[in-house]
Amino acid sequence: MDAFTSNLEKFKALRARQSTAQKQKSYQEVIAIGLAIIEFSAKAPDLQIHTPTFHKRVANALLKLSQPRAALEHFVAARDGLVDIRAKGSLSNPDDWLDEIALLERAIRAIAMKGCTDRAPSGCQLEHENCLR
Repeated sequence: MDAFTSNLEKFKALRARQSTAQKQKSYQEVIAIGLAIIEFSAKAPDLQIHTPTFHKRVANALLKLSQPRAALEHFVAARDGLVDIRAKGSLSNPDDWLDEIALLERAIRAIAMKGCTDRAPSGCQLEHENCLR
């Protein structure tokens, strides 16, 4: 078995384990496997693993475990990854990923606004001690 096929099989196994963990609502496992996939993508660039998807899954699991600060980091990474894909990639449609980016922006804004005393419509404009920005 060549390196590409071996890496592909490892990725498929990790993705299947994460899907099972998600169905079982085992959020700690979803996070651990998601982080492993993100790390694995750097070791196997030939697979072109879509890491924004896994950052989003990790973020959602972190929210379920009441860890909004950590979730925010992964939502931002997912958004930035999609923006990067749009900037670098050849898109089949000019609107590719725009809806997903908008969804991530809303999630980022919602988390950042929790506990914020500056409830400006466009989000927090200042850094507060209790702000998650």
